[in-house]
Amino acid sequence: MGLLCTALSFTSCQRCCNQALDTPLETNYVHKYGVPLPKEEWTQKGEEGKIIETLKTGVVVTKTYSRGILNGDATYTFPYSLSLEKLETYSEGILTRELWYAFSGEPVKEILHIDETRSQMTLWSNSGAPLAIEEYEGSLLLSGTYFTEDHQIASTVNEGYGVRLVRDTFEAVVVKETVENGVVVLQSLLSESGYVKEIVPLQNGLKDGIVKKYLAGGEPHLFEEWKNGVQSGITTFYRNGEKFTETPYVNGLKHGIEKQWSDGETLIETITWIKGVRHGPRTVFLPDATDVLWYFKGEEVSKAAFDFSNHEVSRETAALMP
Repeated sequence: MGLLCTALSFTSCQRCCNQALDTPLETNYVHKYGVPLPKEEWTQKGEEGKIIETLKTGVVVTKTYSRGILNGDATYTFPYSLSLEKLETYSEGILTRELWYAFSGEPVKEILHIDETRSQMTLWSNSGAPLAIEEYEGSLLLSGTYFTEDHQIASTVNEGYGVRLVRDTFEAVVVKETVENGVVVLQSLLSESGYVKEIVPLQNGLKDGIVKKYLAGGEPHLFEEWKNGVQSGITTFYRNGEKFTETPYVNGLKHGIEKQWSDGETLIETITWIKGVRHGPRTVFLPDATDVLWYFKGEEVSKAAFDFSNHEVSRETAALMP
């Protein structure tokens, strides 16, 4: 309960801190004809014009109103700078456009809100080159066009199906995403040199299936089974292209018998895991013998001590059963 209270207190503290940073240090009211006014007079004259706020973060926020309703541009500067970081455009209180800038002044992202559900997003690199143009219906990707460094079409999404490219600000492709029915179902993460270093299947935005990780030469490195965003199933680690270990996971924790091989075929060791802790035998298979070590809740013990402690735990558990 104490940990829960601490977590809740920390979350509340973060919220309060964010709200405190958003608190204006200074607020000015300007009539639509450019005349600064006291708040009361600005209100009396119909709330026509601008409200300019300087926040504790150093961001200056300027919003345009007509009859007390957002109408026109709202701007946000970079902290302690006159350079714009974001521009919003409103029409009678409805957000119609959002535009983000690099510190140099070049636009890097634009969202046009076509109606209540449809939007169009354009991305640029820091050099001003177009990276992508996408159209969404809510969160579903309907269409997308993705460009190469020399502004040629590199990939498309049509009617919710295709391959989406994610580039960094240096225009290098870092992720290829397979889109079906407007939803990303597979991600291929690329290294700086361009090889596929990780393949991630997704369902409802969560890892679901076998996540595959590769080395630079294309050799398998690590295969992980995931279900609904939680590591569950067998995780296989490879060494020199051969299977080295298999580790079972349940709800994100090692649980079951971990196996280790010397050449992908010869079993040399098994380790018993219970909810992320070594518990039970660890067996090492030697050429002429078998060596067994015993663990109780992560601590190495003798076989007799394990049997006694495990028996006591079983008795205590049985006593709690109705």
